[in-house]
Amino acid sequence: DRVYVTSAEIVRSNLQRFTDLLLDLGGVFTPRNFPVHVEVRVDAEGQLWPIEVNPVRFGGWCTTADLTHHAFGLNPYSCLFARTRPDWETLLSGKEGQLFALVALGNSTGVEGRDIAAFDHDGVLAHFAHPLELRKIDHTEYPLFGFVYVRTSIEDTAELDWALHTDLREFITPAHPGS
Repeated sequence: DRVYVTSAEIVRSNLQRFTDLLLDLGGVFTPRNFPVHVEVRVDAEGQLWPIEVNPVRFGGWCTTADLTHHAFGLNPYSCLFARTRPDWETLLSGKEGQLFALVALGNSTGVEGRDIAAFDHDGVLAHFAHPLELRKIDHTEYPLFGFVYVRTSIEDTAELDWALHTDLREFITPAHPGS
C-alpha cells in the first residue's frame, strides 16, 4: 500500500480485460447508475481477481483518481458526470516509456505521530527526479505524512524501489530528542 503505478503500457495491456471484468461484475450485481471503485490484483498466471468493490468516493483524498489526472490528464469524475468514455489512444499518446506513481508516505517509522515534531517533506522529494505534486498530511492526526505523485521512466525505477523499502525514519524530527 505504499506505491501505486500506471503507464500507457499498463493501460493498453489491461484495458480490454479490465473492461470485460467490469462487464462480468455488472452482470452479477446488475447495478444501474451506480458508480463503483474496483481494486483488482493480477496473479502470477495473469488471472484478474477483484479484491474490493465499493461506491465511488467523492470526498476525502481520492488519490488514485488524481493519479489518473497526473498521468494522462484525465479527470475520471468528469467522465462519470458527463457520461463520456475516455479516448484512451489520444490520452496515452506520447506517454510511452513513462511511469507515473502515487507514493503514500505512511508512518512506517515505528514512532507514534504524536512523538514526531516534524517531517522533512523536502528531503523525501529530493529522492525523486520528477515529483509532480506533494500533499502534506498532519501526521499527528493521521498515520501518514502525505502523498507524492511522481513521473519516472520505465527503465529507471530505483526511486520507486527506494520508496517501497524506506521506513522514512531519516526524515523525522522526534518531539523528545534522545528518547
